[in-house]
Amino acid sequence: MNRIVATDAESETTRAKVIAAGIPKFGSLENLLNAYGTIYNYFDANYKDIAALNRYWAYLANNVVFIQISTDVSSALKIFETINERGIGLNPMDLLKNLLFTHVNPGEFTRLKDEWKKITAPLERAKEKPLRFLRYFIMANYKVKNERRDAVVRDL
Repeated sequence: MNRIVATDAESETTRAKVIAAGIPKFGSLENLLNAYGTIYNYFDANYKDIAALNRYWAYLANNVVFIQISTDVSSALKIFETINERGIGLNPMDLLKNLLFTHVNPGEFTRLKDEWKKITAPLERAKEKPLRFLRYFIMANYKVKNERRDAVVRDL
């Protein structure tokens, strides 16, 4: 985030500077860069003069309320799970990640996060679906018992 803010340039220049800085590329970084590009391009196309941008900012500042919740990590994971039960459904990998984090000691969060990235980053680079990988991993390494007795883990 600091590199994106410090660059203060159009989206492709920002992307190039982040990559040139040697910051490892992973899913969240790619999402941040894409979001930055979308927002930058929108403002560039729609707010050429500073007066129009100031009017937009005034509207936003007066009509949008941002809420910041501060809590410990285990409570944050429970909040995450509760909020997402009511909104857009999580995919099974999100649920698995949340489940893993709720069952690990807070002191191990960083290690678990790093291990999770080690597993998922190569899948993202290869444009493979993590859930598909997980299914095949389970079938290759564990005896699967199901109603059909065919030892196949099916999609949800």
